[in-house]
Amino acid sequence: MPVETTLFVPKTNGTSWKEVRGADSTAHSHAERRVFDEVTHANETFFLLVQNAAPCGQCNTWLSNKSKGGRIIVVRYTAAHGGYGNAQGGIEFFHNGNHVGGTRPNALPVALFNNINNHL
Repeated sequence: MPVETTLFVPKTNGTSWKEVRGADSTAHSHAERRVFDEVTHANETFFLLVQNAAPCGQCNTWLSNKSKGGRIIVVRYTAAHGGYGNAQGGIEFFHNGNHVGGTRPNALPVALFNNINNHL
């Protein structure tokens, strides 16, 4: 089953997310990298990636690097498709160049955090 990834950024109201780009990918082709790099997001601070697989180790490192400069990248995964791991669902945060696991960074507004599950 291909990995499916959708990228969201905050709406102008700052409390909910809007879809920017979606992508399907074959297993092990790092769909989250493709979808993130294909979007112009120079002015964005917060990103939400929703996908049906947990990020692999290489993508964890890549996402950490992309989160430098105050960015927060949230990865919400719903299953373990694509051979990326055995996690059955969860959430990961990347902030200021670090993979901070499942702990919400204080810089992520609570309203955006609370709205994450609306995009599963």
